[in-house]
Amino acid sequence: MKASTGTCSREASIADSRRWWASSTGSIAPNRRCGRPTTTPQASNWIAADNADDNMIAFMRIAPVSGQRLVCVGNFSPVPRYTYRVGVPSPGHYREILNTDAAMWGGSNVGNAGGVTAEAVPYDGLPYSVSITLPPLGVLWFEAPRE
Repeated sequence: MKASTGTCSREASIADSRRWWASSTGSIAPNRRCGRPTTTPQASNWIAADNADDNMIAFMRIAPVSGQRLVCVGNFSPVPRYTYRVGVPSPGHYREILNTDAAMWGGSNVGNAGGVTAEAVPYDGLPYSVSITLPPLGVLWFEAPRE
């Protein structure tokens, strides 16, 4: 299947993509010119794609130019998951930039108080992990620390 690049005239970098869901924060970076499609295999990595028992998935998006990373975790169950461990590639603070269960979106406001810190606990085939609270029927986006 051929990846569609749509009618993109600007790079869909992480900072630019945040415009869609974080415009209320007032911290939006300017757009950059498209260098290449972000639908290449190098732009996405599955973290947890086979967790049917918990009805969740996790993946990482990587901006092709800056290398900035976002970790996305989705809970497709009506049950919140507390102290849920997800593998991450590096140490540091992972800032929660979108919680679809936030009160501002009409949700129950179950989340991670703005972010979590990675621990040196290997998980999901990655050298570090975070223990997060997954909201019911919600998706979380975390901005990974810059290397």
